[in-house]
Amino acid sequence: MFLSRLHQKKGLIELLNAWKYIHNKYLDWELVICGYDENNYKDKMIELAKDLKLKRVLWQKPVTGKGKDKLYKSSDLFILLSHSENFGLSIAEALSYYLPVITTINTPWKDLKKYNCGWCIDLKMKNIVKTLENAIRLEQKKKILMGKRGRAWMIRSFSDQSIGIKMQSIYKWILKKGPKPKKLIFN
Repeated sequence: MFLSRLHQKKGLIELLNAWKYIHNKYLDWELVICGYDENNYKDKMIELAKDLKLKRVLWQKPVTGKGKDKLYKSSDLFILLSHSENFGLSIAEALSYYLPVITTINTPWKDLKKYNCGWCIDLKMKNIVKTLENAIRLEQKKKILMGKRGRAWMIRSFSDQSIGIKMQSIYKWILKKGPKPKKLIFN
């Protein structure tokens, strides 16, 4: 599943071109693309998918609330091939829903490898295709374990309680009432 704003920096061209290499090999897999359209980019991507003669690409309208919850829960894998991200909330959301994630080194999610809950790759087509195939072929049991590790990481590092404790230590440091925190962001 891809769930993000539909914009050229989100890597949809690369994703659709990678899907071209594998869509006939994995007939029980679908590529679900969902997000807010920006400047009619969705129409361009639908046209590209047609030109590439792609099968099983499902274009969904933007979802929120229960619709988004249902979409995450019905997915086995999350992919966002961003050319640049300052955070990537949908990546954190996917991890919180126990989904292994494929994203790029152009995002701040390089710790996916460290926590063994996804892949952080460059935007070379060979790597995208290889990573997608490896993720698809991964045993369900291993995908579930990756999902559990990702969920644990999100709770440990990004839950409201975790963020509150980190913010408190930063404020204490700013007010010179405590030591400088070991890390100011992430982990």
